Amino acid sequence: NLPATQSELASNASGKLKQGLEIRTDFGSQGYGGPCPPAGHGMHRYQFTAWALPHDLEVKADTPPAMIGFMLNSMALGKATLTATFVTP
Repeated sequence: NLPATQSELASNASGKLKQGLEIRTDFGSQGYGGPCPPAGHGMHRYQFTAWALPHDLEVKADTPPAMIGFMLNSMALGKATLTATFVTP
């Protein structure tokens, strides 16, 4: 729920946002957890998606990620995805 005028986030912004809402992730806690592939697993892909919505999502911080994904896909006006890779030695 960042405003449409938001064009960037500062490095290490997780946990310090004054606007928006950080939801519970697959790590089981709120906020960004970073790449975490098992050692020796090689390359892993991570996707970051920005969604254009007609209005704010009406969710709470403990709303399950699957429910938020359903809501995003059902109301999205558009989206853009960046795929990044992380390689473990």
